[in-house]
Amino acid sequence: MPQREKIYLIGAGIEGWEGFGATALETINKAEVLIGHQRLLDIFPDFKGEKRVLEDLSIMLEYLKTTEKRTVVLGSGDPNFFGVARFILRNLPKERIEIFPNVTSVQYAFARIKEPWDDAVFISVHGRG
Repeated sequence: MPQREKIYLIGAGIEGWEGFGATALETINKAEVLIGHQRLLDIFPDFKGEKRVLEDLSIMLEYLKTTEKRTVVLGSGDPNFFGVARFILRNLPKERIEIFPNVTSVQYAFARIKEPWDDAVFISVHGRG
C-alpha cells in the first residue's frame, strides 16, 4: 500500500494571516486543498488550490481518508485545544498528521488581562449536549 500524503492541521491566530509562522504559511502555499470554516478560508483569498468549507466532520473525514492531495485543515488557535485535532487524531493514523499550533483565544485573553493561566481549569461545551 502506498504511503498517503500527510494531512496538515494549522492553527489560525488572532491576527489573521499575519499570525501564521513562516513554516505554516509555506505549507499552506504548497497545499492543493485548504479545508476550514469560511472565516478561516477568507484569510487566504489568493489561495490557488481547492477550498473546501468545513461543515460536516464526517464528510471531511471521508475526504481525508481517501485523498492523495496535499491537504491543510485550518483550525482556530491550537487545533489540539478543544479543536479539530481530537477528531482527526481519533480517526486517522497519527503518522499522517502534522500539527502547527497557533495562539489560542485563551492564551490571548489571559495575556490581555495580564493574568497567569497555569492553574486555570478548562472545559468546553462546544458541540456537546
